[in-house]
Amino acid sequence: MDESANEMYPCFYGEGFVKGMETTSARPEMMVFTSDKDGQFDIYEADLPTNQSVLHFLLSSNSKTVRKLSLNTSSNDHMPFVYGDLLVFSSDRPGGFGGYDLYYSQKTANEWSEPVNFGPKINSEFDEYRPVVSDYPEFSNRLMIFFFQSSWRFGWI
Repeated sequence: MDESANEMYPCFYGEGFVKGMETTSARPEMMVFTSDKDGQFDIYEADLPTNQSVLHFLLSSNSKTVRKLSLNTSSNDHMPFVYGDLLVFSSDRPGGFGGYDLYYSQKTANEWSEPVNFGPKINSEFDEYRPVVSDYPEFSNRLMIFFFQSSWRFGWI
């Protein structure tokens, strides 16, 4: 979207579209991703058109309307993942337990809520990053898988 910046970690979401549950006919309406175009990593959102495929839209040279989410701080906020109305991401914002902690935000009518740190049961003195959330039939809660320094572990949310 901005060739002069590092943009990564795209995640698609929308009404009725849940990542990992592509068996429905729902298609993604929005995309969140990370970019460092303003000097640090922030989370951005873009509308996806309904009249063309997502891949065609992303590869096209047409200009794209991109919005910086209001939950960003002057710290690095990145690696977003949306599952239904839940946004999870990694950040090195002050007040965390380590270098990068995992945070969550709920979708409200018009925006995302103020992010909340998952706390010490998920975060540690090390870096937690690249969270992915899903339902798992054998659990009553959602399952979150994420990377912890150079290994991986999972938790329930």
